[in-house]
Amino acid sequence: MEQISLRRKTAVSALGQAWDSFRRKILQPRCSRATCSSHRLPALLSSQAPVRFGGMWFCSPACAEPAMRRCLDELRSRATQARQHPHRVPLGLLLLSRGELSEGQLQTALEAQRAGRPMRIGEWLQILNLASEQQVLTGLGLQWAIPVLSSPPVGLQSCASLLPPMLRRELKLVPVRYVGSSNELYLAGSEKADQAVLASIAQMLNCRIQACLVSERTLSRWLETDLGVEEDTTQSFERVHSLAEILRITCSYAARLSSDELRIARGQSQIWVRLSRRNQVTHLLFRFCEPSLAVDADSPYLPTAV
Repeated sequence: MEQISLRRKTAVSALGQAWDSFRRKILQPRCSRATCSSHRLPALLSSQAPVRFGGMWFCSPACAEPAMRRCLDELRSRATQARQHPHRVPLGLLLLSRGELSEGQLQTALEAQRAGRPMRIGEWLQILNLASEQQVLTGLGLQWAIPVLSSPPVGLQSCASLLPPMLRRELKLVPVRYVGSSNELYLAGSEKADQAVLASIAQMLNCRIQACLVSERTLSRWLETDLGVEEDTTQSFERVHSLAEILRITCSYAARLSSDELRIARGQSQIWVRLSRRNQVTHLLFRFCEPSLAVDADSPYLPTAV
């Protein structure tokens, strides 16, 4: 049923996009850039294809550039802000309170953690055979208030394809279940995911996101396995020096692919761009050569909400 619902949603979305594309061929939407000098000629007579970004239409990727720059400014500013992690009960104390660990066992694990390799306490508890994988996973679920995925999901391959392989490996997240009735996508990870990353995925895929936990061993197996036959259309750009470089590459790809929709969000350590035309999607990932760099000081655009 989940696969049928997912296919139905994809088919309906593709049909709607095809109709929008046909309608724009007859009457090109008005460009949202105030200084645009286009005369709104029909797209059939123009080499430029209109593109939608931030809920607004632009007659070309070049006209959308100022709006994209404002968005990138905001994302870079947000990325440099310190993150505040909520208080949580340590895993060892949580297992101790549940009677699954004694004080002596916890002390043994903590001493091994201090003297040995820098690993999380849950990993040391398993290495020392003081707690099972399921006990640690259940404790982490309680610690972060995230449901634990206890059995392999049905239709994993069709759901996993919603996130390209490179992004799955980069974010260490795998889509495992899509519920069409509520437009919810469940993402599995072995630890608590960054809320900013989940919000970015929700924005990019236009759905609600629910996080769930799986063991690190299970997640590693999924990430190393080809979960689908889809082609990875993700392009990665390392050591980007400026926002201007991101804009130049993005506009070039959007024009070459005749993209009709463009979305930008912040990933875990990168800027994520999604270009789409009907049911064809291309992802661009950008990493700055110096993560500590602030937004360009000479930016003529003020940050605005994405």
